[in-house]
Amino acid sequence: MSRAKADTAFQTICKSGSADDLEVMVHTASSTEQNLRIDEELARAASRDGKRVLRLWWGDSPTIVLGCADKPEVAVDVEACRRLDVEIVRRVTGGGTVLQTGDVFNYSYTCPDPGDLDIRRTFGRGARLVESALLRFGLSARHRGISDVAVGDRKI
Repeated sequence: MSRAKADTAFQTICKSGSADDLEVMVHTASSTEQNLRIDEELARAASRDGKRVLRLWWGDSPTIVLGCADKPEVAVDVEACRRLDVEIVRRVTGGGTVLQTGDVFNYSYTCPDPGDLDIRRTFGRGARLVESALLRFGLSARHRGISDVAVGDRKI
């Protein structure tokens, strides 16, 4: 399935099954760094306005995304990244280090912090939204770990 068809299908599926206070956004910016900036702004909006957003987006050229507390010299081979022209960026919204490429489909779930934030419960809620959407494609997904969703033995 092409990206355009997948994006359209996800938008339709998520809209039909989403709660009134949840906005579903299918939007990919031109770079991973710009996508991370969008997620940061959505996090600020959630804090400011109480807005909940499930955003679906694709990666682009190979980019290492460091988690907010990860150290590049520990998490990646910095010299190899330079040689291979793989950009290294950091996200402030949490998570661990991941490799983004054009074939990587991402979701971000932003919501207000109720003051007693239970990160597992929050990630679980976002994962259930993704699982529900994938089930409509006939894919049986499950929430795994803190923030991962898997189909079979593959993290998505």
